[in-house]
Amino acid sequence: RSGRYLTRAHAKNLLSSCQENAVFFTAADNDSYPVWYIQEVEKYRTDVLPILKTFLPTGWYIRQLYTNFASRGKLDVTFRSNDFLMGENMSVPVQEKRKRPASAKQVIDFVQSNNAQTKVTYNDGSQRNYIPVKNVFIPVEKDNFLATIKGYNIDTAKIPDTLQFKISSSSISADELIILDIIANNQWKRPIYFLDENMVSSLGLKPYLHREGLIYRLLPYKRNENIGSNAMHQYNMIMNDFEWGNISDDVYLDWTHVRMFYSFSYRSTFADVAKKLAKE
Repeated sequence: RSGRYLTRAHAKNLLSSCQENAVFFTAADNDSYPVWYIQEVEKYRTDVLPILKTFLPTGWYIRQLYTNFASRGKLDVTFRSNDFLMGENMSVPVQEKRKRPASAKQVIDFVQSNNAQTKVTYNDGSQRNYIPVKNVFIPVEKDNFLATIKGYNIDTAKIPDTLQFKISSSSISADELIILDIIANNQWKRPIYFLDENMVSSLGLKPYLHREGLIYRLLPYKRNENIGSNAMHQYNMIMNDFEWGNISDDVYLDWTHVRMFYSFSYRSTFADVAKKLAKE
């Protein structure tokens, strides 16, 4: 095992997949802890703000989101720890009362409102916050967005004015609600990434997640829309920025490391970039 630095290299590769000043939603231990180490100990890519999705509903973690860290900055998030006390808003039902789309900010404001008319009443007389629409949109601040797509080849005239999506689930969990709040208030100022494309599938945002390196970036257009390409950007990232942790025939890789290599889809990343470059 001497000389095996695959975990460290993988953490650097995750952060190298992010554009400058990014927000990066992680999922669990194996992706979060190495990232924390490489940032806090080795001071690598400290401009990226990692957010552990499963920690989001906890009060102390929410308070960290609007802390202005020296290198990472803060997030414009409107939810506060009190919004989730005693199980409040841990699961918010979606009951479509109107077909007309609402903005993501309007959805968040509705959930946060204390007005009795914004609650759903159950047979036992209890009331809960709910989301009254399934069709939602996020305005695209084009100047902000264009400032974050270094290395992209994109047809700026085709960038839509809004990102339109449909909530596909009958309820939204607290962490998904906070993610929606962050996206709505970000105004495309910071690039937003997710470790896995299914992390926002209930919100209906999966079609807008595009592979960038080892992770997925939220863009204002769908994957199947021929608006832009980041293939060359990804190629340069893989060839020049990625590290491999001294992987060789002389370094033993146990099942944990082999599983990590496969689960984070290195091979499919390479194949995806190769197909895009061949097509172009």
